[in-house]
Amino acid sequence: MVDISSFFKKADFYGVLLPGYLSVTLWLLLFRPGTIFASDGALSTDLFSAVVFVIFGPAVGLGLQQLHRRLATFLSWAMGGAQAGSILWSKGIPPPPRGPWTPNYYSDYARLRLEAKDQERFELDLAEANYDFGVSVGIALAGLGIYNLWVNGVAGASIFALFLIVAVILLVGGYLEWQYSVAPTIDYLRKKHPASVRTP
Repeated sequence: MVDISSFFKKADFYGVLLPGYLSVTLWLLLFRPGTIFASDGALSTDLFSAVVFVIFGPAVGLGLQQLHRRLATFLSWAMGGAQAGSILWSKGIPPPPRGPWTPNYYSDYARLRLEAKDQERFELDLAEANYDFGVSVGIALAGLGIYNLWVNGVAGASIFALFLIVAVILLVGGYLEWQYSVAPTIDYLRKKHPASVRTP
């Protein structure tokens, strides 16, 4: 098994690496088992650890994270700015407005992170990582389930149903993580560091 470098933080592991590892491993097990297992059925550890875990896992994990975060940003823009902020916030979809939606959210968030103490940033990173894990793995499982159904037809229906159920559970969990962990942490830090928040 590959050692995870010390420059990776716990939040990186939860939010980026673990979703990527899980997604790539499931894809290989379902569609390319010969890549993981040698002809005698033994685990091909060299290829598995060096290529999959070191390269593809983090890349897939970061791609999933950026996909759902950018999708939320696009939805916010597409739904019309100020109105979108309150609509998305009521549904628990990031980025949250601070009170009334303002276009300064991202710069405020960046300043807030710069002003926060190390422990405060760690708590925010961990809350966001748990959110990212749920949403990223939910998207990956839904995608793998659909792909499996497309490739295998009716024979893949049971895996599709299982993956879809788990995906829905994880996506709902991500929504709740945002509502009850990430957003309150951001609100708390905003109140603690009011200089980071600009007026509209």
